[in-house]
Amino acid sequence: MAAKWFGSSGQDSVGVLIARRKYSRAIELLREQLTFGARDPRLRNQLADVLVMADRASEAVPILIGLADDFAREGSGARAIAVLKKIQRHAPGRSDVERRLAKLIQQKDRGAAGRRAVPTGPGGFGGPFYSGSVNQEIVTND
Repeated sequence: MAAKWFGSSGQDSVGVLIARRKYSRAIELLREQLTFGARDPRLRNQLADVLVMADRASEAVPILIGLADDFAREGSGARAIAVLKKIQRHAPGRSDVERRLAKLIQQKDRGAAGRRAVPTGPGGFGGPFYSGSVNQEIVTND
């Protein structure tokens, strides 16, 4: 039981199984680990990668879509975009992936435009914390 909890079945690790090209056993082991690790993004990503290596990309796509959606909900747009681009490489032409990707890129661009639109004061100072002139005297209570 303790060996399963620490990510090892007492036999080969996932990395060793992948190196030996024993993908089906690695997939089983990763799915078993996911039952203990709930929705660990690293395990889910690794499972999807191994499914692709095993020529089972169609099984990897739903895992990757869920992972991208989770990253987007957490505010990790760049990571979500990276996962969606991975789906594009392995399953090109999916309109649902194209829509998600376009939406995330649009949100990212909108956020970047908002950050660039910060007004500046004299000498390049400004933004939400700027409250006066650059030449303002500093008053101390000595």
